[in-house]
Amino acid sequence: KSVTKTETNATFPYPNLLSENEQSYSLLVVGDNDNPIEKNKKIIGKVVDILSLPELKMAKTAYPELNIKTEPAYILFDHSGVIHQSKDVKELTTYLEQK
Repeated sequence: KSVTKTETNATFPYPNLLSENEQSYSLLVVGDNDNPIEKNKKIIGKVVDILSLPELKMAKTAYPELNIKTEPAYILFDHSGVIHQSKDVKELTTYLEQK
């Protein structure tokens, strides 16, 4: 299992952001300090791992290759890379509901 994961994620620069398997997602939240994403049941139903960074500057320093330009930013990952990027939590929720 771990061998496959290593090969699958070898091209993505930040494998720690990826979900553990094909059935789950992980999420990077940048700058949304007012709405605790962990309390959104529609999101936590599909997203296993959530990493929240309080400000854009921090995200750009940690993950420059994601090319994050605005905050808030919601970046959704599957087991191989970015699958959705949004500035709006409602849009992210709608996207997840369609999955």
